[in-house]
Amino acid sequence: MHNLGIRVHILRVARQLVAGKIGVIAASRDLSHLRHEVEPQLANVLVTFTGIDSETDALPVGHVRKEWNPDVLKRKDKEIAEAEDFYRENAINAATELIRLLETPS
Repeated sequence: MHNLGIRVHILRVARQLVAGKIGVIAASRDLSHLRHEVEPQLANVLVTFTGIDSETDALPVGHVRKEWNPDVLKRKDKEIAEAEDFYRENAINAATELIRLLETPS
């Protein structure tokens, strides 16, 4: 993905997160690795998502859920909900900052 494509992708995911269309953990997994692909100002904000991804990497979110035992998923869903609540404010603040940075003409 080229830099413009990366910036468009980051903006799309940030908007989805703020709008409640994607969860904090899913957004973090999507955005965390992109910090190495963008300029330092964006990378500094993306570090928030890297931290969330690192802290929640054992939680089944997205397509991997189909590979998990349903009984285990029920227990993990409680942990997922707690993590989503715990990290939501920081993630929304970071996403809002990404939107501001990416929507501001350079």
